[in-house]
Amino acid sequence: MAVILIVLVNLVKDKSDLILVLSVLIAGLFVQELVTFIQAYFKTWFTFTGNVEHTTLQSTTKPEVFRAGGTIGVHNVQAAYYVLLISLTTGIYFITQNIKLKLVLFLVISGGLLSVLLSYSRNGYLSLVSALTIVLFFGWRKKYINIKHLIAGAWLILFSAFFVYYMFGGESIIERIKSKAAIDPRMEGIYISLNMIQQNPFAGVGLNNYSIVMGDRNYSPEGISNTQKGYFGGEFFGTVVHNKYLLVASETGIVGLIFFIWTHFIIFLYAFKLLKSRDKLYWGIGAGMIAALTGASIQMLFSIYNADLLITVYWVLVGLIFVSYKISIQEEKNLCLEA
Repeated sequence: MAVILIVLVNLVKDKSDLILVLSVLIAGLFVQELVTFIQAYFKTWFTFTGNVEHTTLQSTTKPEVFRAGGTIGVHNVQAAYYVLLISLTTGIYFITQNIKLKLVLFLVISGGLLSVLLSYSRNGYLSLVSALTIVLFFGWRKKYINIKHLIAGAWLILFSAFFVYYMFGGESIIERIKSKAAIDPRMEGIYISLNMIQQNPFAGVGLNNYSIVMGDRNYSPEGISNTQKGYFGGEFFGTVVHNKYLLVASETGIVGLIFFIWTHFIIFLYAFKLLKSRDKLYWGIGAGMIAALTGASIQMLFSIYNADLLITVYWVLVGLIFVSYKISIQEEKNLCLEA
């Protein structure tokens, strides 16, 4: 991840390079939306990261409902990706003045919202609503939101509801939200992780060791239930706790958790610094990324958040924050010298 940061910060030299990176990211978002729609329509799952049993991608309450993902990963992973990119794209949408480009961005955002719905990911729903609330608040503070935006948003919600309901069985979304099937294994994982933290408070059980030692009687006195196992690619494996913070604390101890939270604090800090920029582009990146990071932080409460491609995208966006700040400072210094 450090390599991604170093490469991005050193290769992106000016605003034109930055716009190119943003364009590629938003184009990638559009491609992923097409993949999700294709999967949902044909009920066929495919990705670059390997095959997964079809049964793991179905709704627990209604087996005939297919939970679409994308090439980033399975449904929950793909939803996490959408939370990041939709938030960033919304921030860019606010500062765009070109009507044609604004329309394109609006359509991409709309497609992203539909894609998250088709994932049937509850933590994706919660994270996306939280992220969009934040970026909309920033837009309102900057007076980028007016009655036209509210009308467009209302139409988008109505269209999304109509599209999902009639094309993909939208009534199952409510059933998915109300489902309690995943609660027991999640609570079991939390119980195991708290035992690990209690018995190894400073160093943890070791990086990537959770799934190896989770069956130890010291951490799971009653053993591991069948619901605490997942079936992927023809074999069973232990499912780590679906909470990134508890997972970090379990494997690296309280010290590791402190560093983990501190790292995210620094990232948030630089994103907030972008909001103070006089340049609209940097403001848009800052607003979008604060929302994206907030959505990711919420999702980490309910998700492992460790898929390779998702983490790669996450750190590319983190790099985007730092390189945007670097370029904005350089431009301000150049203006001072010219003056």
